[in-house]
Amino acid sequence: MNERVEGTAIGIDLGTTFSCVGVWIDQQNRVEIIPNQQDVKRLMGARFSDGIVQKDIDARPFKVIEGSREKPNIVFEHESEERKISPEDISSMILTHLKEAAEAYLGTTVTNAVITVPAYFNNKQRQATMDAAFKKKVKKDLRANARAMTRLKTACEKAKREINVSFFNTCIEHVENCLRDGNMHKKDVDEVVLVGGSTRIPKVQQMLMEFFDGKPLCKRLNADEAVAYGAAVLAANLSGHENKKVQDLVLFDVTPLSLGIRVEEDIDMSVVIPRNTPIPTIKKGVYRTSEDNQVSVSFKVYQGESKHTKDNIFLDNLTFVGVPAAPKGEQKFNVCFNIDDNGILIVSAVLISTGTKIGITIA
Repeated sequence: MNERVEGTAIGIDLGTTFSCVGVWIDQQNRVEIIPNQQDVKRLMGARFSDGIVQKDIDARPFKVIEGSREKPNIVFEHESEERKISPEDISSMILTHLKEAAEAYLGTTVTNAVITVPAYFNNKQRQATMDAAFKKKVKKDLRANARAMTRLKTACEKAKREINVSFFNTCIEHVENCLRDGNMHKKDVDEVVLVGGSTRIPKVQQMLMEFFDGKPLCKRLNADEAVAYGAAVLAANLSGHENKKVQDLVLFDVTPLSLGIRVEEDIDMSVVIPRNTPIPTIKKGVYRTSEDNQVSVSFKVYQGESKHTKDNIFLDNLTFVGVPAAPKGEQKFNVCFNIDDNGILIVSAVLISTGTKIGITIA
C-alpha cells in the first residue's frame, strides 16, 4: 500500500519470536500485512528474481542488488566505502556473535549448537542456514561430500523425531483442553484455522486432521500473520469503520487465568473467577475467620491455575482491620471480584455483621 492513510488503526501481533503488523483496507474489504523492513532471513536461499525478494525490495531501508549466481546481496557503506554482503554471511556473523556471547557468559568454549529456522523456510533457505553455520565452524563445505551429507541428514531426522514426540502429544492435549474449557465437542468445530509457524510442521497437521476425523485444515491465512490479521480487523471495528464486514464483528473477551484469594495461613488458592470467564463479570464468595477473637483478616489476591498459591502470581493484598472479637468462623465476609470492560479488577470485602466495606483496584 503506497498511500499513507492518516488516522488508520493497525493490528499488531507482538510475538515472542516474530512480530507482525496488519491494516484493514476498507476499499478492498481485506487486511494487508505490512512488510517487516528488517527481515533479512527471508532473503536467505532465494534468487534475486524470486517474488519473495522483489515484492518488498523498494520498501526495505537497505539496497538489495543481484550478486553472483543470482543471489541477492545487501549493499551498505563502511568507512565511506560501498560494500556488499550476502544474507548468509550476515547470518554467519550473527551466529558468531551469539556463540561468543554464550562463551563469555558460560566461561567455557562452545563446540556444538542446535540452530532453529523459521517453519516457513523452504529447503534452499534451510540449506543456506546450515551452510552459514557449518562454514563458520569448520571452514569447510559439507556439500562436497554427498555421503557425509546423507548420513548427517538421516541422523538429524532420527534425532528430531526422538526429541519431539512428547511435544506433539502435548499439542493435542492443548486442543482437547481448549474444547473442554469451551464446553464443545470436536464435532461442533466448523473450521480448524492454523495459527503460528509451528502449525506448518507436517506431523502437527497430520495429528490435527486425525484428531478432527479427517476435517480439512484451513490454510488460507499465512500462519505467521493470522494474529495480526485478526488484530487489524478488530482495530477497524473499534475505530468505527462503516464497512459491514468489520461492523458485524463481535469479540468475547475472557479472563486468561483464574483469579482467587488466599485467606490467612491457608496455602491453597480459593478460586473466585475461573479462567475463560467472559468479561465484564462479577463473582462473589463468603469467607470466615480462621481463629478465635481474630481482629484482622488478610485477603491475598492471586492469579493462576495451580492449587497452591506459591505457584501462582501474587497481585495484591486486601486487609480488613477492626473485626469484632468472636469465636472462630463466626465473623463472615462477602468478598466480591468485579472485572469491568477494560479488564480492571476491583476486589471488595464486606464484614456481614457490621456492613463495613473495604476494597482495592488492580489494573
